[in-house]
Amino acid sequence: MSTAVAISQGSLQNRLRMHLTQLHLPTVKEVFDEAARMAEAEHLSYEQYLLHVVERECEVRRTNRIGRILRDSGLPLEKTFEIFKREWLPRTRNAQLTSLLDGSFLDRKENFET
Repeated sequence: MSTAVAISQGSLQNRLRMHLTQLHLPTVKEVFDEAARMAEAEHLSYEQYLLHVVERECEVRRTNRIGRILRDSGLPLEKTFEIFKREWLPRTRNAQLTSLLDGSFLDRKENFET
């Protein structure tokens, strides 16, 4: 433990950044220093600090994953139900869509069939 205390703050941060790079934790690497200052100012526990930086990493990964999936899908992002032209659907498919959207089949505990 005394070795850790003897390490300068700059050296400590450099070593930490190196390990975070090896572990592929870019968001933790980006936010740990600022989050540590915030945690110290707000008297947060080590666990609260760690939870904060890990939650940030998870949020960024989730956002990046969604973006990657959307890009890979090749779907135009501007499509919504509000602009969907239901009149182009056959009558039976339009009725199925209405049932899906209102969720009434769930209340009746029915399977939805295509």
